[in-house]
Amino acid sequence: MAQEYCFPAQSNNWAERTLRTSDGFNLGAFCVIDTQPHVCTDAERVALTDLAATVIDLIELRLVHENASIRPATEGSPVNFPTRCCG
Repeated sequence: MAQEYCFPAQSNNWAERTLRTSDGFNLGAFCVIDTQPHVCTDAERVALTDLAATVIDLIELRLVHENASIRPATEGSPVNFPTRCCG
C-alpha cells in the first residue's frame, strides 16, 4: 500500500503518495498542495491514491511500449522491425 502524508496547519499544506512500481521500486512521490490548511477527507485520500496509481500505470505502460518497439521481429511476425547495426 502506498504511504500517505497529510500535514496539519502548522506545516505545509500538502499531501503525498509514494509512487511505487509493480516491481516494488520507489520512483518518488505524487504530491498535492493546497493554499488553505485542512485535514484530508476520505474522498481526498481515495482520489490521491487513484491519481498516484494512474501515474504508475502510465509510466509502466510507456516502458512496455518502449520495450516492444525495440524487440526484434520473430519469424512469422507481421511486423518487421528495422535492424540496427553498429559499424
